[in-house]
Amino acid sequence: MYQRVQRWFWLVVAFGVLLLPGLVQANVGPPSSGGQVVAEPVGIQEIEIRWEVLQIDLRPLAENEPAMVVAEYQLENHGPEKSLNLLFASGSAEVSQLTVTLDEKPIPSQPAPDTPLPESWQPPKETPGLHGDPPISYLDYGSQPAIPHAMTVVIPEGSHKLRVQYRAEAAVHRYGRPTIYHQFAYILAPARAWSRFGGMDVKIQLPPGWLVSCNLALQRTGDVLAGRFSELPADAIALTTQAAVSDSYGVANEGLFWLYLLSAVFGLAFCWKRGRHTGRELAKLPSESPPRRVWPTSLFAGILAGLTTFATGLLAIFVPDFLLPANQITHYGYGKFFYLFGVIYLSSNVVLIGFGVAQLTSRWFRKRIAV
Repeated sequence: MYQRVQRWFWLVVAFGVLLLPGLVQANVGPPSSGGQVVAEPVGIQEIEIRWEVLQIDLRPLAENEPAMVVAEYQLENHGPEKSLNLLFASGSAEVSQLTVTLDEKPIPSQPAPDTPLPESWQPPKETPGLHGDPPISYLDYGSQPAIPHAMTVVIPEGSHKLRVQYRAEAAVHRYGRPTIYHQFAYILAPARAWSRFGGMDVKIQLPPGWLVSCNLALQRTGDVLAGRFSELPADAIALTTQAAVSDSYGVANEGLFWLYLLSAVFGLAFCWKRGRHTGRELAKLPSESPPRRVWPTSLFAGILAGLTTFATGLLAIFVPDFLLPANQITHYGYGKFFYLFGVIYLSSNVVLIGFGVAQLTSRWFRKRIAV
């Protein structure tokens, strides 16, 4: 029996070792990726921007899809008809994702990869941190080069509505724990070069229950951030958001950790109890009985205690992740690697110590009762 348990123990340990390459593989590469420049248009001159309504829908981030940006501009041309050559930073490499209309009439656009990027399209260097942490670097790794989209818009005299809609890729930062950070920035700085900017409404929709930190003073109602500004509030709207963690995750994470530690303690207690039982049995044997080997029983107890510790350790490492959104779990960093190594180390020591405890206890009780 003890040989069978021993084989199972080393089989499970080997399984844990096989998990190590996968855990190490998750740490290869930069901590962040994705994200593109998303900005106000360049080229609006001699036209009054009476008001802007900016809507950013971040709900697709729950499925790791690009966000949706809709910007509507109330234009006022006090003079004769004007032709504007505009540049937009669409936030996506796909041209089909960008649609522009003037008074609900579509305006054709085309990518302009050879056009130098305006200086005002400089993204912020960081986005606000969550949980009281310091700000997080933005677009330092793996961001896609911005490809401006050019179009010519003819603005007749009078009031008009210019509407722009496109998908915008958010950056992913894997330093978030236990779920990844999503970073998004919308550059407002080009508006400073417009002839006149009357103000703006900002509305940002979040995935249900997600945490968020934003550089602007926006009011959160449910899963919507909103604010109204009579002037340009900043050079950019910068935010960090993250999938929320349920209470059940915290309970499982802490509870399984303590179960893991207690399993080692109870495993050694089991070895002591098993040694006591063996010692009492040996003490009752007649003196003329053939000698009985004690170490197989002690080894069985030690392996069983170590196997239990190892199993609960694996539960503590991997089970809480099942309570998180599968596509939002952070796998970056060496935390789980060291946890698994620690579980293997502690389980192996429980086997050795448990074996020794069972051996010594059986001998002590045998001598005590025999006397």
